[in-house]
Amino acid sequence: MAQVRFEVDSAVIAGLLQQGSLCVAQLRALDPASKAMLWQLCLESCAGHRRDQQEQVICPSWQQQSRP
Repeated sequence: MAQVRFEVDSAVIAGLLQQGSLCVAQLRALDPASKAMLWQLCLESCAGHRRDQQEQVICPSWQQQSRP
């Protein structure tokens, strides 16, 4: 498959990671600064997914307990 080299704003990458539309393993940083940014975006995305999963687990039981 052919490779395409381009630049994209880090906010766009962050959004795609959060949606699950893109995985950092699919990317290759071309310089150390980009690699550090991808690493940070990956960590933030993983933390966001964990938070979402915890809220999904906690919220349903909390809602059931708080109903009369």
